[in-house]
Amino acid sequence: MGEVPTERVTLIRRIMFLNARDRMKLAMKGDREARSILIRDSNRIVATAVINNPRNYRSGSRKHSGHGTVADEVLRLISLNRTWARSYSIIHNLVRNPSQPVPTVMGTLPAFAPKTSSSWR
Repeated sequence: MGEVPTERVTLIRRIMFLNARDRMKLAMKGDREARSILIRDSNRIVATAVINNPRNYRSGSRKHSGHGTVADEVLRLISLNRTWARSYSIIHNLVRNPSQPVPTVMGTLPAFAPKTSSSWR
């Protein structure tokens, strides 16, 4: 029984053996699969680096905002991003996420308010 070639080692197993600095680099430069694994990292700095990745688009944020295992800091960063906060599906996922902090949910709820043309002044 010899060593298993590195091509056959799964991405999750490779990430397990990386230190925090290398996981951070992978979060900033990795592909979609690596980002979806690293978003659930126990180190908050690594998880927030996934959100700050320039290749993290609205579809990825929509998926991440619905996960209950994502850190609350990541959810807060998603809700603070203006372009993502305009997406109804992302806001809907954030409000329904059980791990979302209540103050963040309260700040997001006005997006669900009906738009009226008249004001009460």
